[in-house]
Amino acid sequence: MEQVYAQPLLVISRCIEFDACRYDGSKIPSPLVARIRDYADCIPVCPEVEIGLGIPRSTVRIVKTDGIDHLIQPATGLDYTNTMSDFAQEFLSNLPPVDGFILKAGSPTSGLRGVKVYPSAGKTGKNLQNFMQKIIPADGLPPGEHA
Repeated sequence: MEQVYAQPLLVISRCIEFDACRYDGSKIPSPLVARIRDYADCIPVCPEVEIGLGIPRSTVRIVKTDGIDHLIQPATGLDYTNTMSDFAQEFLSNLPPVDGFILKAGSPTSGLRGVKVYPSAGKTGKNLQNFMQKIIPADGLPPGEHA
């Protein structure tokens, strides 16, 4: 008799192999994610699309003002900080227990490390905390990033 195992549940950035939803309307090909999709249940998520930004769209960036990170769309001057925080809270409260994350590296809304942080003018450095990190459980579950 063949043994049946439960499929892992993964949260994956929607732009990686699922949908052409990046700011420029592109999709990121990933042989790894393409293979994983056959063996895991996946929850694809694009925080920017989830908060109502279109495809394609002007980029958003994290801008530090008075020591506080804000999610700003420079082309429009709009601040999406509260909208993104609300989305993250809602997403977390409805997220079932998951087995892992594969998120877009460098993204201001789903990257985990190496996310650029800007002052009001010019780039300052790297941000180790961003909006998507707020939804990752603090139980030691290791997230992954996709280049």
